[in-house]
Amino acid sequence: MVWIILLLVLLALTLFYLVRYVLALRSLSRQIQAKIASGSQTRLTSNFHSSSLVELTDQVESLFEQIDKTNIIAMQEKKTLDMAISNIAHDIRTPLTIASGYTQQLERKDQVDMAVLEKIKTNLMVVSKRLEALLEYRRLQEGAQRVNMVDVQISQRVIQQVFNYYDAFQKAEIELDLQVEEGLSLQTDPDLLERLLQNLLSNVLKHGKEEAVLTLAKTDGQVILAIKNRVQHPIQHLDKLTNRFYSENLSDTEESSGLGLYISQQLTEVLGGDFQLASQGDWFEVTVAL
Repeated sequence: MVWIILLLVLLALTLFYLVRYVLALRSLSRQIQAKIASGSQTRLTSNFHSSSLVELTDQVESLFEQIDKTNIIAMQEKKTLDMAISNIAHDIRTPLTIASGYTQQLERKDQVDMAVLEKIKTNLMVVSKRLEALLEYRRLQEGAQRVNMVDVQISQRVIQQVFNYYDAFQKAEIELDLQVEEGLSLQTDPDLLERLLQNLLSNVLKHGKEEAVLTLAKTDGQVILAIKNRVQHPIQHLDKLTNRFYSENLSDTEESSGLGLYISQQLTEVLGGDFQLASQGDWFEVTVAL
């Protein structure tokens, strides 16, 4: 008889526990539904202190926190992208409008004005650079870059690229000190390397002034390319310069698309290298380790 009574008591306690557990689960389910519907930041709670239920509540709350963080990041990305699209549209429309205006001037003249033609050419080149940066950005985002690693005489490649930019440096009145260690070779993709070098040299021409130093040397088994130049304006946020679409407009003559250093960093990473930025006073330095 005693055993039966004990068994009934145990059964009643178990039933009471199960009822409370089910009610707690229903309460948690209602809280989850309400939180999804309202977007409330109120934390989920459980009055039933079962270790499994408390763990489940914490895990669901952690999931909501991750979703909130993801939503915040997505909103920031959307805001950045919307602003970037607006800026890039402006960057492209402005030189096109200027070129169109100069074209109309030529149409009203009997003779060709070479100075006006040069201005048209300059503005169309700005448009071309903007579009090329966007295409490069798209290729990187889509992972469409195919890497073809071969043995490259990097010393010769660097010297050749600098030679191609010689007139541009002369026109910009930037004295470039070239310090290239001879005979360096590297397993890399020659096309991606060339685009990286072009981006870095263009960055100096766009934002630099007076003097620049390019060094290429082999250190601890790595080929180190460093380009240091004086900048037209002090750098405010060094850590943001490789963010896509971020620009401090360091140039007096041309607004930046905010993609140059981002693309340079991405190309370096595709090549398996390390990309670093540094600044001190009016000097800015990019270091690429390959």
